[in-house]
Amino acid sequence: MKLEAATLRNLPPKIEEKIPFQKILACCKVYDSEAKTHLPKLLERVSKGERITITKHGVPVAVLHPPEFQRRTEPKKIISALRDFRNQHSLNGLSLREMLEEGRR
Repeated sequence: MKLEAATLRNLPPKIEEKIPFQKILACCKVYDSEAKTHLPKLLERVSKGERITITKHGVPVAVLHPPEFQRRTEPKKIISALRDFRNQHSLNGLSLREMLEEGRR
């Protein structure tokens, strides 16, 4: 008997508890006890782009999802920003050596 994801969501909790873990994964909702037991498998699925909701007594308590894609800033922009910062801030006549010595006291 093959259960679809939509039918799993509509099952009462007592029936859903008797369904094997592999079939529960199909619906993207997992009980906290199953999540503890099968965390590596869940993380593998999340790394492939799936969102998984972890529930406790049927109430969602956490969502596993892949991190947002972060664009890498171009090195030229970072260097330019550092130069601008350096030009806007001065050491007021202090040398690096003097600041290091002051920090050691």
